[in-house]
Amino acid sequence: MKAGSGTVCTPAVFDAICQAIGFDKAWDEDIGGEPAAITNATTQEAVRSLTGEYCLRAGVYSQTIPDDLASLPGEPCQKVDSITCIRNRQTIVDALQGAIPFERVPPAAEPVLPPEPKVVPAEGTAGRKLRL
Repeated sequence: MKAGSGTVCTPAVFDAICQAIGFDKAWDEDIGGEPAAITNATTQEAVRSLTGEYCLRAGVYSQTIPDDLASLPGEPCQKVDSITCIRNRQTIVDALQGAIPFERVPPAAEPVLPPEPKVVPAEGTAGRKLRL
């Protein structure tokens, strides 16, 4: 995806999309994933940008969609067709520690074992004993 100046801004755009919906970053080729897919919009389609404007044609933005969108000259806008967003392990750990109270067991704590079994005479069992 190229910005209006022609500079490639794909990784930053993908990360911004993921961060806008609560993730840390986009999954990319550098970490072994599939890159996000970018496709061209149709001539009848306006694409909503991250800033809220509509991309009508490559480099042409507007706050509204004109009725004659299909007749506008120029190349169609590009849009993100698919993207995979991730959360880092530390982000998840931090979120859990903030939301769930957790107390660590001191390392010197003795384990709690069940009490020794007791033999108790049972009444009405003809002298048989029960183990509890």
